[in-house]
Amino acid sequence: MSPPVQARDVFGVTMEEKRNEVRFDYSTLKNVATKSVGFTAEAWRDAMVALITLKYTQSNSVCLTADGQTIGIGAGQQSRIHCTRIACAKADLWRLRQHPATIGLPFRSGLRRPEQDNCIDLYLRDDATETELERRSCCLRMHQRD
Repeated sequence: MSPPVQARDVFGVTMEEKRNEVRFDYSTLKNVATKSVGFTAEAWRDAMVALITLKYTQSNSVCLTADGQTIGIGAGQQSRIHCTRIACAKADLWRLRQHPATIGLPFRSGLRRPEQDNCIDLYLRDDATETELERRSCCLRMHQRD
């Protein structure tokens, strides 16, 4: 476990920061500004996952969750708008990976999982180069007409 107070020396200036010991429970979300009276169990779970994820990321971070898992994080940007764009782009890709057309891609036999993942990434991107598109076509089993 890290010490209660962490210190760093930067250019002759010592900065100290207390360890983040916040614990999340049901009371964490009791005063949420919303028109809705309460959270469903699923919404509460997703909010807890997001809070725990954000606890361990940089400031100005944005976290999107679904079904109890983090599906997009945007962090490390000066602007929360940019963090939001990054998180949403990652969440969009996660959702597209769940689409039946993506799941049903006809990979050629013997293709290893990392190669399949790379092919899926190329399939979902809208900025792939001609060379990358050729590589993607090599991964897929092409249907031939009689």
